[in-house]
Amino acid sequence: MQAKVTVVSVVKNLIKGRREEYFKQMVESVSQQTYKNIEHIIVDGMSDDGTWEFINNYKSKNNIIVACYRQTDLNPYDAMNKAIKKYGGEFIILLHSDDYLYDENVIEMQIKYLEMTGCDYVSGDTVFVDNNNNQIVPYLGIAHFYDNKYSFLKGDNTDVFWMETSFNHEGMLMKKKCFEAVGYFSDAEFYGTSTDFKFEVDLIFKDLKHLHIPYNFLCFRIGGVSSKHDPRFYNVLEYIYSKFYFKKVHDITEYDKLRQHPDDLFLFGLKNYLLSLKLKNFNYESCFHFLDVMKNKQRLIPEPVNSVYQPDPSPEKTRYSQKRYRVFGIPLIKKIDTEDGGAIYKLFWHWMLLRVTVDKKNRRIYKLFGRLPIFKIYLDIR
Repeated sequence: MQAKVTVVSVVKNLIKGRREEYFKQMVESVSQQTYKNIEHIIVDGMSDDGTWEFINNYKSKNNIIVACYRQTDLNPYDAMNKAIKKYGGEFIILLHSDDYLYDENVIEMQIKYLEMTGCDYVSGDTVFVDNNNNQIVPYLGIAHFYDNKYSFLKGDNTDVFWMETSFNHEGMLMKKKCFEAVGYFSDAEFYGTSTDFKFEVDLIFKDLKHLHIPYNFLCFRIGGVSSKHDPRFYNVLEYIYSKFYFKKVHDITEYDKLRQHPDDLFLFGLKNYLLSLKLKNFNYESCFHFLDVMKNKQRLIPEPVNSVYQPDPSPEKTRYSQKRYRVFGIPLIKKIDTEDGGAIYKLFWHWMLLRVTVDKKNRRIYKLFGRLPIFKIYLDIR
């Protein structure tokens, strides 16, 4: 007999927000799954605009049991915790009302690979969409600037969990014991919309076995509450860094600097803390390789001291150099020359704007944001 999968969706005031069509799309994406033993728990947080009556129209969809409950919650995370504890079966998927599963194969694929590998939770890739379901490319993440394989859209990003959210908690299939092991979604008032980031970090620290499947699981709609920047994100960084970094961090700016350009003490502390955990299900080799890449790049590209142009002080070791441009004293563009004859242009000295590379056919390739090819030019490299 197929194991039961519980999909939990929390809603509130859909009609006020004019989000009825998004909700319908979300419910349909669950009801059309090829995997059949699914129950869909929809929790209404005491809506006052007719949402309760609206969602009760979906109690039976293609043999999927849709159960609607109405309760008072402190926040969406509190609502999810209650639903998982009270109604959740062996396997849980969280799915918010604005988002939807990518296609009808998602849950069957998740169950198949989870049972095959004995993992505790599986993650997949994410497609970001706008209000008209058009696919868009969002911010790719800081780690992407150091290594193109790390992107919030695709791939296993647990190696860089200490920098940013590794994956969407939505659409993931998890054993119920994952929530029990980490204490569910905790301290949501303190961590805000980054509570799921803290939850994912705890999954790693608790050494739960993870599998990433290279397949789109979720269509994530931008513009919702979780799409907006919440400064409580830095509370999660404090939660992580306080375990191994022994310098006093005073403000958000310092946290940002540490995760973008960590110093030697930070990298040393992080490596030794992870080793002390003796995690069986964490890829130490891959994570430490990334940390070494960060460290080496910072050595190759040192920060300048009060100058617009400062070449690398050790040209015999590397051919990297950089120029920095200011307008009325404001940092604008940083150009970094690379060994292959190309260059990297960073807006405000930090954000990837353009990457120029040279391929084996002597073509100079221009990529917007370091990812999107714009055009190619043939040239003669001497």
